[in-house]
Amino acid sequence: MPSTTSITSPVNYRLVREALLAEDPFTQTELAERAEASVSQANRMVQWLVDKRHAERGPDGRYRTKGALGLLTSVFPYQRTMSDACSVELRVRGTKDEVKDSLVEAGGIVCLESAAEEYGEFFRSDRVCIYHETPNEIAEGLKPHEGGALPVAIYRLDIPLVGDIEQGRRTTPFRTVVDLTCDGKLYAAKDLIKELWGVVLD
Repeated sequence: MPSTTSITSPVNYRLVREALLAEDPFTQTELAERAEASVSQANRMVQWLVDKRHAERGPDGRYRTKGALGLLTSVFPYQRTMSDACSVELRVRGTKDEVKDSLVEAGGIVCLESAAEEYGEFFRSDRVCIYHETPNEIAEGLKPHEGGALPVAIYRLDIPLVGDIEQGRRTTPFRTVVDLTCDGKLYAAKDLIKELWGVVLD
């Protein structure tokens, strides 16, 4: 893959997502269909994955990814940081659940630790994190509630959320892992990583 091509560009991201989530070996054509990409785009991405030893071609010509966690941790954080996508940080009054639900009602999508805690029984976040199409606009609506102790972080959509939203309120397990990896908080994704790929982190 040329150095000017980003793994976090919308098409490449979708291709990587579908490749890493594939339960069975796939052809480039199948990957292209799942990711809504062209076959040539899928070809370039698959070849890059093979070159980087994140995928291998079987004797039947089909491909299988390997070391999903290795790809996530060795590539994504170097091309993307959540701090760059964070548009607004403030502290508000109210309980975490109340604030989270009100932000979802206003079009926000729960992400990062806030999403991770909705998937697991044990991890608990000390802040509310959401994606929103217009971060500054949603922040204006929070101004009357400023001055409290609850941290709120609002992120812009640096990678589109198409295919990455569950129940209309939170990022999917895969996107949650990607975001936490890009925020240096892999520890918060332990349960999701085990669920997705069977990998147990110490």
